Amino acid sequence: MAERDDKFAVLYEVGRLIGSSLDPGEVLERVMDSLIRVTGAERGFVMLIEPTSGELRVEVARNLDRATIDSAPFEVSRHLVDEVVANGTPLLVRDAINDPAYQDFQSVVSLRLRSILCAPLQVRGKIIGAMYVDNRLRVGLFGQADLDLLVAFASQAAIAIDNARLYRGLEQRLAEIAALQAYQANIFQSVASGVVVVDATDHVATLNAAAAAIFGVPAEQALGRPYAEVLGPDMSQFLRAYRAGALPLDTHTGASHDVACEVPGRGRVYLSARVTRLGGADGHEGGLVLALEDQTRRRQLEKEKQAEEEKRLLLGRFFSEAVREEILRNPEAAEKLAGVRKEISVLFADIRGYTSLSEDTPPETLVALLNRYLELATQAIRVCEGTVDKYIGDALMALFNAPTDQADHAERAVWAAIALQGSVVRVNLPDGRKASFGVGVNTGEAVAGYIGTPDLMSYTAIGDAVNVAARLQASAGPGEIVISEATYQRVRDVFAVERLGPLEVRGRREPVVAYRVLGPKV
Repeated sequence: MAERDDKFAVLYEVGRLIGSSLDPGEVLERVMDSLIRVTGAERGFVMLIEPTSGELRVEVARNLDRATIDSAPFEVSRHLVDEVVANGTPLLVRDAINDPAYQDFQSVVSLRLRSILCAPLQVRGKIIGAMYVDNRLRVGLFGQADLDLLVAFASQAAIAIDNARLYRGLEQRLAEIAALQAYQANIFQSVASGVVVVDATDHVATLNAAAAAIFGVPAEQALGRPYAEVLGPDMSQFLRAYRAGALPLDTHTGASHDVACEVPGRGRVYLSARVTRLGGADGHEGGLVLALEDQTRRRQLEKEKQAEEEKRLLLGRFFSEAVREEILRNPEAAEKLAGVRKEISVLFADIRGYTSLSEDTPPETLVALLNRYLELATQAIRVCEGTVDKYIGDALMALFNAPTDQADHAERAVWAAIALQGSVVRVNLPDGRKASFGVGVNTGEAVAGYIGTPDLMSYTAIGDAVNVAARLQASAGPGEIVISEATYQRVRDVFAVERLGPLEVRGRREPVVAYRVLGPKV
C-alpha cells in the first residue's frame, strides 16, 4: 500500500509540475527521473515524432543515476517503440531477450534487453511520440501496475508537450505580429507624406515623423492631445468642417483640399490634405485619417520661378538676351546696375527726314513706320549684344560694355551701326522714298546704372561720353556713321574710315576730331 501511495504521490507531483511549467525539457526530465525512481528502471527515454519528417527523435534520455544519456551505447529498441507508436497500444515485456516474439529484433538481442515498458504519447486523438523505460539486468521487473503508471505518466507528459508546443507557437506568432507591427511602424514613420490619425474623441492617436516635421511638434508630445492643440487653428478649423458635415467626405475615397496654415517657427505653410473616415469596430465612425503633402517648398519654387520670369521680362525690355541672361546668372553683374563709373561706347541713331515726313503722313501710318524702323535698329544692336537705353521720338540710344563687360565694346558698337544702316535700306516710305539713320558712336567714361525713383526707373548712362555721341549723330548725314577719335583708336585695325577733321560740337569748347566709317577693312 505504501508503494502504491508513493506512486500516486509521484503522479500527483508530476501533474502539479506540468500545470506550473511550460518548459517541456524541464518537465520531461523531472517526469523521467520520477518514473525511473518509482519503477526501478535502469533507463528511460522520451521520443517525439518530428512534425516535418515524421521520424522519431529522442527528446529526453536518463539513466538510474539521473544522468543525461547522450553516448552511442545507450540505445533503445526502435522496433518496439515503432510498434507502440504505430498501434497506439502500451507494451509490457517481462523478458525480451528470451521472448520468441522479439527474437528477430536485432536491437533487442544486441542490447540484451529484458524488462521493458513503453506507452504512446497521445493528446487530442493524435500520437506525438512514446515514453520508454527498460532494465537489462532483471527479468520480470515490471508488472501491470507499472504499465498503468507509465500510461498515466505518458498522458500527463503528452499534455505538457502539447501545451509547450502551443505556447511556443503562440510566442512565435506574437513575435511575428510584433515584428510586423514594428515593420509597419517603421514604414509608417518613413513615409514621406504626413499622416495624422484623430480618434473619435478628437485626440491625436497617431502622428508620423513627416507630420511631426510639418507641424513642428514631436510625436511623443502630440499623442493623446486634442488635435486643436497639435495641428493649430487653421488645420483644426478645416477638420471641424468635416466633423460638422460642412465639407463633403466620401466614405471610401475621402476628399482632398489645399490648406494654408500658420505654423510656429515655419510661418505660412501650404498643404495638400486628404481626409478619410476611419471606421470603428462597431461599424460607427472611429475617427479621421489625415494624409498631408507639404507643398510649401513647391509653392516657394513656383513663386521664385515666377519672380525670375518677371525679372527676365523686365530686363528684356532694356538688355539683349545675352546680357539679360548674364545678369540673371551672375549676381555680381546685377550689382553693377546700381551705377558704376566705367568706359563705355555709346551709339545714337536718328531717322533723317522724319520731321518732314510727319507733316504729310497720317499719325497711324507714321507710328507703324516708326516702330518698324526702331524694331530693325533694336535687332541690329541686340545681335551685337548691346543694351538699348531708350527711344527718344525717332531716335534711340544704345550702350556697349554696360552692364556686362565687353572688351571689344567699341567694335561691337560700330558693327551694330553698320548692321542698323543695312537693315533699314529695305524699308520704303509710303510715297516710295527711302528713310535712313544718321549714327554717331563715341567711347569714353560715364556712370551707368538705374536712374529714377522707386516707382519709375530706367537703366541709362550719364556723362560727357553720352553727350559727344549725341552730337556726332547730329553731324552724321543720312546713312552715315560718324565716330570719335577715342572710338577710332580702338577700331582702326578693323574698319576703314575717312577723317572729317575737327567738328564744332554744341556744348563743348574744344572741337571733336571725327571720322566717317566706310566699312570693314578687306
